[in-house]
Amino acid sequence: MALRLFQSDVGECLRAVVAQQLIPKIDGGRVAAVEILFSSPSIGNMIREGKTNQIASAIATGVKHGMIHMDGSIQTLLDEGTISPEAACAAWAAPSWAPDEPGSSASWPMAPASRPSSAR
Repeated sequence: MALRLFQSDVGECLRAVVAQQLIPKIDGGRVAAVEILFSSPSIGNMIREGKTNQIASAIATGVKHGMIHMDGSIQTLLDEGTISPEAACAAWAAPSWAPDEPGSSASWPMAPASRPSSAR
């Protein structure tokens, strides 16, 4: 009962969530990969009903409203050459499809044209 009440309160009050991961850069230091979620009636309903597993797809469809998915942010940093493929694999939320070894193209999620040359 308490969980249901909490979900209801959060679903009603939530306006936005910002999360970040600091990922090692190729040239030293760290860079932030971010995820941004803006609340909407559908996201509020997902939270109230305990369907939080659907939030990732809501973020993907909310890109036009400024939402950013963590995996997309990591992908951008990788495409820009800011982080290495190994750092990207370590940071991805569900890297079950990540290469088994650095430089391996097995199960790599990116289209070959978007992969950095070190990952081909």
